Amino acid sequence: MYDLNPKTMTAEEAAGWLAAKHPAPIMEEDEDYLQFMQRQSMYAQYHNAVCDRKAELELEARALAIPTPPVGEDIAAVIEWVQATGATPVETLTRIYRSPTERTADRINAAKAVMELVHRKLPSVTEVVTTDDGDDETHVEMLRRIEALLLQEKSSKLRKVA
Repeated sequence: MYDLNPKTMTAEEAAGWLAAKHPAPIMEEDEDYLQFMQRQSMYAQYHNAVCDRKAELELEARALAIPTPPVGEDIAAVIEWVQATGATPVETLTRIYRSPTERTADRINAAKAVMELVHRKLPSVTEVVTTDDGDDETHVEMLRRIEALLLQEKSSKLRKVA
């Protein structure tokens, strides 16, 4: 049962060993408890090593199946490569925030990340240019109104979050 080294197994050998469904050791009537636990431990370690080897070989096979990324300015080729290699980051994040089985915090973080990737950010600073040569009091009053509007916008965003 333990004749092959799991670290040198091929994918077929690992799959074959796991498919054979070797049963976990059962305690014999005349067996010492310590001996039984040692056999149980050896079985668990061997089984886990075979599972790890199988997973490692599957990852290697998948990595070899991914074509090399295109180099250059051809954006269509890059998009085609990303789609061919699996789910894009936006698709993965969208799946997470739509999934009812994910934790709420993970869903919210995924939604924030998608929002940053998909939606255009608005400029945070707006330059105000005046063309008249009005007096300073008019300009000060205009700046106060702009400041009040910005504060109002900021407080409305905070209310939406809360």
